[in-house]
Amino acid sequence: MVDHHDLENSSLFRFNALWEAHYRQDSLLVFSTGRSPTLYKQLRKEKPMITLDIAIMCVGTKITYGKSMVPDDGWVQFLNYKWDKNIVIEESSKFPELKRQVSNAQEELLQWHSQNEKDNPKMLHSSERCASGIIRKKEKEKANSKLARVKL
Repeated sequence: MVDHHDLENSSLFRFNALWEAHYRQDSLLVFSTGRSPTLYKQLRKEKPMITLDIAIMCVGTKITYGKSMVPDDGWVQFLNYKWDKNIVIEESSKFPELKRQVSNAQEELLQWHSQNEKDNPKMLHSSERCASGIIRKKEKEKANSKLARVKL
């Protein structure tokens, strides 16, 4: 969604305009990220992002709602139901090839990505950058929709 190479944020501004003009009235804007709430708040300070209806963070383990980022306590309870970290540690220790991660493991994830991303056919790459890709897809869908109506 956020193109850190677009220093003027032109793609993000275009997306914001598209969203406000055509989707805000009857849609929810949901942002799913691996970022923590702290890193997401920092990103919001750096980039001109629209206020989200729902933010899914920490790879799906935290969900918040609206500008005030009200946490979804029900989701936390659901994730914690019958969760026992000690059992997971005990069971995973039976597999010597597994390594225990630290804290949010951001460094380990970045290292894994750099080692596994290149020339990996299972890694999908977008031909567009961030918000501009969403805009192009929506423009193409709109054009196809008009074309389909003309053919009828």
